[in-house]
Amino acid sequence: MKRKRIVAVLFCLAAVAAAAWLVYHKNAVHWLNPGERITDEEFASGYHAVNNDFPQKSSIFAWDMLLINDGAFDQLSEMLTDLSITRVYQSIPAAYLSDQSLTLMVENLSRLGIETAFLTGDRDWLFDGLDELYAQLEALDAYNNGIGAAHPIKTIALDVEGYTTSQWKEDPETWFLTYLDLMKEVREYAHQKDLTVVQVIPDELDAIDQEIFERFIRECCDEVSVMNYERDAELFNIWNEVAVCRKYRIPVETIFETMPLNDYYSVDAAKTYFYDGMDVLADARETLTEVYGTSLGTAYHYYRTLYRVYTGCGLAEFYPYTVEEDPAQDENGQPGELDGSLILLGDDGSTLTAYPYVPYLSDGQGETCYLAVGVRAGVDYTLSLENSSYEIVRGGEVRFDFSEDQVLFAESFRVRPSE
Repeated sequence: MKRKRIVAVLFCLAAVAAAAWLVYHKNAVHWLNPGERITDEEFASGYHAVNNDFPQKSSIFAWDMLLINDGAFDQLSEMLTDLSITRVYQSIPAAYLSDQSLTLMVENLSRLGIETAFLTGDRDWLFDGLDELYAQLEALDAYNNGIGAAHPIKTIALDVEGYTTSQWKEDPETWFLTYLDLMKEVREYAHQKDLTVVQVIPDELDAIDQEIFERFIRECCDEVSVMNYERDAELFNIWNEVAVCRKYRIPVETIFETMPLNDYYSVDAAKTYFYDGMDVLADARETLTEVYGTSLGTAYHYYRTLYRVYTGCGLAEFYPYTVEEDPAQDENGQPGELDGSLILLGDDGSTLTAYPYVPYLSDGQGETCYLAVGVRAGVDYTLSLENSSYEIVRGGEVRFDFSEDQVLFAESFRVRPSE
């Protein structure tokens, strides 16, 4: 009798597991009408598609070259490791693909188990063609087979945003098909270069046409990153994307917005976590994971705004310029031989070290500046140079005002050779 009860219990457990498996798979391929919007509270009570086949990956977008600052890297990467970031989508101007500072950054990130992906995109490609993109990919391939061979960049993230144009909005189905054909071509080309393609998309492409959307996922994507920016409908808005990606076994992630309010980029209070703090953001991530499982990756847009949310502090760049009579003055008006770092002494007793780097390298000679990580609002800082061959003659005191939601400050100061 006891044995029969054990068998019966096991049979029930197996039946429950089988039912759960069927529910998951039924839900995972069930298409929801994008127009029938469901709030997160309603959605969480009725829909579940938990899949924990993979550990949860986390990404972050970086539009600035902050992470190439080797001196400040340990401070900059602390947030990345604390949040278990596994990939940085890094926008990389072409000039850096032949510069050793990029190889060092990729190596530094790789040492922490973080992949560097090449982030690029321009909505005009939809109309002008892909020559610019192919030139970028050729330069990336040269980097991977040249100075970056030890730590190549093998993933590209395409944030094209053709859907924001007036032409697309007038005829979304036709332009979606045009975009699909272009991105299919890009993916084939990228695979020839041994590159993986991540498509960065809004959460609204599924509303255009289900068949076209499925074709796009199947034919154009190795991975998908979804700008899931409606905070009160995050669960609903990602459903179709997750369903189709799981159908074709394509990794997918949801992106959280952390930009401050911005009319130009259409960032309003309903989209951003900038003002709510990390606890609220962590709760949102947990809720999505409860519904979709760890196989749904998460991403943050973007580094410097998330840094403010995460730390409450800011980042500051200090540009040094020298007097005209300085014989070492370069074409940018900067001292040509200014070694060492910049020290910030705060009236709150704090000390920060700002490290030199070139954040905007171009075809010509980029300007050098010092990056300070962790500046605070309302603190009076006094600047001093480690290099005793120069002295600061103007701009040696600074105070940062966070009232306008700034996250990266740009300051300048003037020096002259020490007597």
